[in-house]
Amino acid sequence: MTSRLPRLGKGKLESCSMSDFSLEALLDSRRGEDLDLWARAINPQFVRVLRTIGFDRTWARAEGAYLYDTDGTRYLDLLGGFGMYGVGRNNPRVRAALAEALELETPGMLAMGATLLPGLLAEALIGLAGGRIERCLFTSSGSESVESAIKLGRTATGRTRVLSADHAFHGLTLGALSANGGREFTDRFRPLLPGFEQVPFGDLEALEEQLRREDVALFL
Repeated sequence: MTSRLPRLGKGKLESCSMSDFSLEALLDSRRGEDLDLWARAINPQFVRVLRTIGFDRTWARAEGAYLYDTDGTRYLDLLGGFGMYGVGRNNPRVRAALAEALELETPGMLAMGATLLPGLLAEALIGLAGGRIERCLFTSSGSESVESAIKLGRTATGRTRVLSADHAFHGLTLGALSANGGREFTDRFRPLLPGFEQVPFGDLEALEEQLRREDVALFL
């Protein structure tokens, strides 16, 4: 029995078999549509920002700390995916590990089960922490990490107040939004969650004054 996948044509989905699918062919057939697709189907405001600040390039490939546009111009990537690419983009050791994992046909993520690789990673991270932690909680984004920190802090302390610095950015989920210190990220989503307060960034005395109240669950 041949499984079928959608073919991504312009403005429509067509059926194709697994054996017919080629990611390279798909990308080549739609090359140069990046910004238009984002503006139409994902986030037009983001595309306006990119065009305003001159970041409206069409990216062809990446290697290490560098991005290359379709004209062959090389750019030093100082953002690094906000930390995602700490070992560089398309790192050969990471690519080799991913290819090996696919070849091994590991079970991957199980909804009701425990697999070996997450346990090995947790064990290694705990070892690097030098005995300061006993367990790991894995998350898939910065916002989810902040949400988890809020829940863990409140559960461990029995307190509810959460402190963060003014003008800080912690994410775009509701708990993380409530910890953000900039109104440009929060005004459209009010009312936010209660129990969140900001202290001036870099003001240690203001932070210590709040902590002396002994009702703070955590400081982000």
